[in-house]
Amino acid sequence: MDDECEYEVEYRDPGSEEMVTYSCEREKYSEKFCIFHDKDAYIKDEKRVRDEFVKEFGDVGEGERSFIGCNIPLVDVSASGNLRRARFMHAVFHDDATFRNITIEELDFSGAEFYGVVELQNCDLRVAVFIESKFGKIKVIDKVKPRKLGPPVMFERCSFNAFDVSGASFNCDVFFDKCDIEDSYFESCEFMGKLNVYYCEFNDDAEFNGTSFREESKFVDTVFKKGALFEDSNFIGRMYFRRVDFRSQELVTMPSTMSDVSLLGTDIRRVRFSSDTAWETESGDPILDVRSVEDGSGMKLDDVVAVCRRIRDNLDYYMEYPKAGNFFVWEMELHRKYFQNGAKISMKSRHKRWVSLRLLYRITSRYGESLNRVLWAWPVFFAAAYGLSLAFPSMETLALLDKAGGCRITESCGNYPVFVPALEDMLDALAGASSSGITGHVIRGTALAWLTLTFISARRKIERRFRH
Repeated sequence: MDDECEYEVEYRDPGSEEMVTYSCEREKYSEKFCIFHDKDAYIKDEKRVRDEFVKEFGDVGEGERSFIGCNIPLVDVSASGNLRRARFMHAVFHDDATFRNITIEELDFSGAEFYGVVELQNCDLRVAVFIESKFGKIKVIDKVKPRKLGPPVMFERCSFNAFDVSGASFNCDVFFDKCDIEDSYFESCEFMGKLNVYYCEFNDDAEFNGTSFREESKFVDTVFKKGALFEDSNFIGRMYFRRVDFRSQELVTMPSTMSDVSLLGTDIRRVRFSSDTAWETESGDPILDVRSVEDGSGMKLDDVVAVCRRIRDNLDYYMEYPKAGNFFVWEMELHRKYFQNGAKISMKSRHKRWVSLRLLYRITSRYGESLNRVLWAWPVFFAAAYGLSLAFPSMETLALLDKAGGCRITESCGNYPVFVPALEDMLDALAGASSSGITGHVIRGTALAWLTLTFISARRKIERRFRH
């Protein structure tokens, strides 16, 4: 009819997956379009556009609301009763959009653009679709340089049976707070700002495959009851999994770069990481939690050590032994260098760091992780023990030298070159002879310590060999 809006658009129906033509049947506002499809109405007649939207959306009763391709100004709406379906495909929200206390079977924002704050509060949504939507859009007015990020998107105390933002672009910070989500799809999304997920529950697989996180993002006190799929995701900014409960760890996948990921309070002992996962930075620095230990206000040393221990257990379980050994080294280094000083972690004094048995343990065997280092140290030990026996002969050797004419230990005395009784002194010390004196006790104690290190390193090597 001549008085009907001329707006038409094709879109893919999510139910049938077929292309459907939508024709608006609203009354014309301008020469061609209705008040929602006219691109200038929301500027020239903002109050009327807003009132019409609130009236049309908030009508009581079950039914369907269609705002496909509409231009919508600032709105703050709620609806009593249950709506079957609300369609906002390719709609443009030119200002803030707030939806409160709404129960809808299906809410579809596919391809929509948002220039303002998006907020859903206390909503019960069976299906929420944001496929290829664009959040945080920024208008350039009079060639003024725009802000880096747009207004935030907030989902607070919402319940979703299905939540799909596949391919969406968020040029803004995104917040999920106390949300309950069944099926969730975040595949191939791009988060230009921060993603903050607090106190949420994902009851089915949460799919983040191929998603880019460009700024610092956080999952805090959140539960993944099934899979959490981050394979091929790109953690460009730091990622924090703090006190996250992965209920089905065997279903969790992670990207191949984990150096800038925090895992404080999160159990990942049975998560399967790929064999080429990089835990260190390109410069060889350890994982984020270890690097942050000095400036980590409120962190506890035991919590950081526990992160290393859980990752080590994971890598041992999946037989990634060299990487597991690195985490044991970092765990021991944390004990050597730091201590808990009230609410913060402080570095030990230079004396305690560099004059300690732990440092000797690290130098001689890399905390038991290097059998080669221990074996190479045995010749050094024997040379040192022999040198001690030469420098501090036993009473029997001194008597023998006196009888031979009081020779110095660097000379030969008759038929007895000095190295012969010195060698006998060393062997007596190792055998535990009582005549070896203090020198013998030192040699014997050092030998016992070296045997212990050799046993520890060899046992780890053998255990890992048999597991393979």
